Amino acid sequence: PNDLSDHFYRPDATGWGVAVAEHANKSFTVIYHYDVNGNPMFVTLPDSQTQSDMQTGKLYRTRSKGSHYLSATWNPADIEVTEVGSAIIKASQAKLDFQFTIDGYAQQHLLTRLPF
Repeated sequence: PNDLSDHFYRPDATGWGVAVAEHANKSFTVIYHYDVNGNPMFVTLPDSQTQSDMQTGKLYRTRSKGSHYLSATWNPADIEVTEVGSAIIKASQAKLDFQFTIDGYAQQHLLTRLPF
């Protein structure tokens, strides 16, 4: 009943959201967001720790230094992983209170579960 696996968004901010896949007391979260210049970016919270109704962990950005993963010559060594911040996710019913710092910029958003 407390599984957060789903997509969450801000109704007032199109193109911004969070996808959570939870299993036991661990989760993998992807944040799709915009950087300070308005460019789209994806950041992951790959191994958050769940305690009661709160998850915490480090945020990472991945970038390709060469080959693309869909190409026949894809090389996993071309993927660059950079720690860019941290996050705290607090859950309450169908809402997430999402607090994070990315590249030194702190933000907090109240997110709603995406209805299907």
